[in-house]
Amino acid sequence: MRNILVFLIFAVNFSLLAAQEPEYIFRIIHGEATYSDLSQIILNNTYEKDRQDGSFDGIQLEKYIARDYKGKPIDITLMGGFFWHYQDIKDPDDEYAIPTKLTEEDTYQLNAGLKLYWKKFPWNRFVRTRLAILEGVSYTEHIINIERQNKNR
Repeated sequence: MRNILVFLIFAVNFSLLAAQEPEYIFRIIHGEATYSDLSQIILNNTYEKDRQDGSFDGIQLEKYIARDYKGKPIDITLMGGFFWHYQDIKDPDDEYAIPTKLTEEDTYQLNAGLKLYWKKFPWNRFVRTRLAILEGVSYTEHIINIERQNKNR
């Protein structure tokens, strides 16, 4: 089953790249909570998974508002997203958990923003590569457990 899913994702991505660039980008997203920030992961090669086992699933939709902005290799999109955070308390005695503050209440998150893609890399004729920067706003119904734990650290 997994091989079929991988093939379908590859086929969809290949067909989108082979055809004209779409006007919209749709993504299905899954992530897992971590205590590590991006610099620790990239520079120190360290990754500390959330011991409470937090995760999220979501969807994201982007619409192109500019391509090759002012003749530069920059695309600009408007982005909106909806995410669902799964929160459990696996270990109430964890050193960073304060059980009276952590909650097992799942919560949603809404995001909106402006995303810029830099797309000029020397290897792009072999592998399409883009670097994205996003600025925007987000709203959650409840504070997410991983944020509470990071504050406790």
